[in-house]
Amino acid sequence: MTQMIITKDNLKILIESLIGDMNVFAPKKADNNTILYSVLKSFDEYAQNVLLTNTSAKERVYLQSEKMFSYSKQKDTVDLKEDLDAKENAIFGCRPCDARGFDVIDKIFNWNGVEDAGYTAKRKNTTIISVSCKKPETTCFCTSFKDGSPVSEKGSDILLTFLEDRYLVDVVSERGRKLVAKYASVFSVASRSDA
Repeated sequence: MTQMIITKDNLKILIESLIGDMNVFAPKKADNNTILYSVLKSFDEYAQNVLLTNTSAKERVYLQSEKMFSYSKQKDTVDLKEDLDAKENAIFGCRPCDARGFDVIDKIFNWNGVEDAGYTAKRKNTTIISVSCKKPETTCFCTSFKDGSPVSEKGSDILLTFLEDRYLVDVVSERGRKLVAKYASVFSVASRSDA
């Protein structure tokens, strides 16, 4: 696992750059009492002080309803066309407990040699950027699970941990490495004192 550093200012630059290049889903106020994973139009819409949202980040990949195929009928034939979503997405601000859910549902949709093509296409095009929890709520239960922790990287491609004035960036997966390489100018290599 590679460790980098990103400053608060550079994190904003990174998210604004991602918004220009893909769909970025993050905790965002829907109203005064509701925080949902919604598409950001700017970094300022990110509800960064919210620990838990009203819905899970998984709903951005495993949708409650979606178009799966279309068809057209000719005289004696019906043409069926699968609608595989190939848009590039990032889920930002996900907590480790929520990110861990991706690890679970990845196994369900790719189980015993059978792959769900629609889910897999969306998942392959989605980078999960999680933010570790500095102070979990009393109702949180991530430590109740094996390997569960407020700083767990399971299910994440990149895990950010706040260090007073900057973030320690744990690059966990190949998808995370590609994102860091593409936006390398906003990252610096972590020193031994940062880890």
